[in-house]
Amino acid sequence: MVGQSSSMQVNAPMWGVFGGSFDPVHIGHIQTAASVIEQLSLDKMLLVPAARSPFKGRSHADNEQRAQMLELAIEGHTKFILDQRELKQPPPSYTVNTLEAIKQEKPNAHLVLILGMDAWLSFDQWRQPERILQLAHIAVMTRPGYTQQADAAFSALDQKSKNSLSLRKQQAGQIMFLDVPAIDVSSTAIRKAYKKNITDVVGVAPKVNDYIEHHQLYR
Repeated sequence: MVGQSSSMQVNAPMWGVFGGSFDPVHIGHIQTAASVIEQLSLDKMLLVPAARSPFKGRSHADNEQRAQMLELAIEGHTKFILDQRELKQPPPSYTVNTLEAIKQEKPNAHLVLILGMDAWLSFDQWRQPERILQLAHIAVMTRPGYTQQADAAFSALDQKSKNSLSLRKQQAGQIMFLDVPAIDVSSTAIRKAYKKNITDVVGVAPKVNDYIEHHQLYR
């Protein structure tokens, strides 16, 4: 039951779930995810590329290419796991369905859905947001200038958590705001740089850059 606590729950593994288009993956994705892992003492982090978000258009790289770039980007990161379940299903991808599937596979794990501030501000428009909070905690990665908007979006909720221990004490339903490194890089800017035939684009891991160059992506 959501809200119950026990020593078994405190000792349960805690898995992050971080979704996105990753088109392409860049150091901002990896470094902020690593910061979340450290702050929440997560056991693992699932990186879940979406086949197509309900709020976005089609990707510029196909599903297989985005998955391969993500695999290259997380090499050597022992706590990151590439989860391709959404790529194997017809779009659009809905987070609630993904969490349901993960929870069935890992019934004893506490899931933590990782969101950026933009995603959090539109969370009430997602499919079954109440059910999402029954399946997982939410960790919102904050950035400067969003404090008032975050408070407004949070005003109707009373599950705010101040430390990671409370996430381990309960199965789901807690919401935490985390300060993460401010990294001035975006997939949109990276795609534009490659379109201009710039090589060794800032913010892209060397192996990912080599893959993009080899396959002539975003040209």
